Amino acid sequence: MGASNPMDKTSSKAMHMARNPKVVGSNPADPTTRGTGPARAHIFRTLWTLKKNGYSDGTLKSKGERLRHLAKHVNLDEQEAVKGYIANQANWSNAYKQGIAYAYKSYVEINGLLWSLPHFRIEDRLPRIPTEDRINQVIVRARGKYVLVFNILRDAGMRPIELERTRVRDIDLERGTISVRTAKGGAGRTVQKRS
Repeated sequence: MGASNPMDKTSSKAMHMARNPKVVGSNPADPTTRGTGPARAHIFRTLWTLKKNGYSDGTLKSKGERLRHLAKHVNLDEQEAVKGYIANQANWSNAYKQGIAYAYKSYVEINGLLWSLPHFRIEDRLPRIPTEDRINQVIVRARGKYVLVFNILRDAGMRPIELERTRVRDIDLERGTISVRTAKGGAGRTVQKRS
C-alpha cells in the first residue's frame, strides 16, 4: 500500500520544468531560457555571420563561449545590463573583460542593436619567459610526439598555433629551416633550427 512509483516523480518534475522554465535575463516580458529562446538564435546568427565573414574557428569558439556565458547571467538584448554585468566582475582581469566586450560588440552589430564599447585599461606586463633549464626539464619529462613538438617550439621560437599550421612543404631539411605562417596576421618568416 502506498509505495509511490519513482517514475511518477520524475515525469511530474519534468512537466513542472517544462511549464516553469528557469528564466535567465531581466526582462520578464520576453525571458531568455537556458538553451532556448531568442538569445540562442541570436548567438547562432552572430557566429554564423562571423564565419561567413572569414573569422577563424578559434575566434568563433571563444566568442561563442563568451556570449553563452553572458546569456546565462543577463539578457543579451539589454545593452546596459550587459555592460553593468561585465563591469561588476571583480575577479575578471581587464583584458578578459575586454574580450567579453568585443564578443558582445559582434553580437550587437550583427543583431541590429546599439552599444558603446566600454574602455578597459590594460596594463602592459612583461611576459614570463621560462629559463632554458625549465624548458629542458619539460622536454625531458615529455613523452612520445611531445618531445619533438617541444623541441621544435624551443629551437624555432614558434607559437604552438604556428607549428600546428606548419606543413611538410614548409620544412627544408637541407637548409635546416622552417617557413612559418604567422598566427597573428603578421608577415611570415623563415626560422633556422638551432644546432
